[in-house]
Amino acid sequence: MILFKGALLKYMNIFSEQNIREHSDRICDLFGFSAIEDVKFLHEGYKAHNLIIRADGQRYFLKVYRRLGHVVQQIKHAEQFFSDQYVPVIRSMKDKYGREAFCLDREWCSLFPYVEDAIVLSSGDLTDLHIIKLGHLTARVHAIGAYGPASQFDHIYFWQHRYFHWEYEELMDVFRTKPSLNEMDRLVRDTLQEKQKLVASLKTETADLPSTHPVIIHGDLIYQNVFWNPDGEITHVFDFEKTCVAPRAYEFARSLMINCFDDTWDDAAFRRATIFLNAYREEIDFSFEEFLSGIRLYWANVVHMTWLEAKYTFGREAEPSKIYVHHANRIHNMHEDPEVFCLRIYTER
Repeated sequence: MILFKGALLKYMNIFSEQNIREHSDRICDLFGFSAIEDVKFLHEGYKAHNLIIRADGQRYFLKVYRRLGHVVQQIKHAEQFFSDQYVPVIRSMKDKYGREAFCLDREWCSLFPYVEDAIVLSSGDLTDLHIIKLGHLTARVHAIGAYGPASQFDHIYFWQHRYFHWEYEELMDVFRTKPSLNEMDRLVRDTLQEKQKLVASLKTETADLPSTHPVIIHGDLIYQNVFWNPDGEITHVFDFEKTCVAPRAYEFARSLMINCFDDTWDDAAFRRATIFLNAYREEIDFSFEEFLSGIRLYWANVVHMTWLEAKYTFGREAEPSKIYVHHANRIHNMHEDPEVFCLRIYTER
């Protein structure tokens, strides 16, 4: 592949229980364990491989980053920075050298305490209270991120039209040459074709869209990346793999779309979006114009994105994940005018 071949090769070089068992002596040496007793590979991760290991009778969460060293340094910096500002970040454990990351088979890794009795919610489990808490958390992270050491973080990389065209044709060639397509092939192909139509209609480069209030963002601040207690309070925040400097409106828009429109695009989803927006505005002065600019940035960026399709087409995915099905649903509904969409959500106070 032209742009994404290297990334796909890394997707295919998947860590497994066997890989970790081969490295068990090193893990034990770094963290003072006597033995690794069990390893369980988790399949939820996209920017990292996630495993649960049991050592000396205790469970731990092992993350294999598949990222360059300087990016992992930024992830660790973000975890410390937001934790120091009382965001409930799950911090990685330090090894015998005092490091929060270490290498296994040339891949940077971190070991985290395993959070027992953590409550993980699906989109269908989210109540109005959960949506409010997510809105408050997003505002809090952005308020803190506005005063962070921005020079020590990469700036977000947005889309470029020509790269989408290169990748689109490579992916479509696979479907053109397949003797037959199954249902999942057709979903991925059709979603790509919808993206191509949306990209052609946009004719917008990043510089054409206004972007203000750059802050250090979490990068993936959504309901899947927090733990809850039974009272509906957020107890832990994790997965800082996409941390960077970006317009706060962009992350707000992305979080709103995933937190509120993951399953449906109906009146209930728009009502949740208004609740999320109003909770954010309780903490942040956020105009309609800034909200609209964030939605336009997110919509333009997501329709240029092809790595999810590439992961299915060239990786080891037997079928698109639930995350991809949700993604395809959002793409299907993005033919609506962004301003009309925002007007349905934004209410004057």
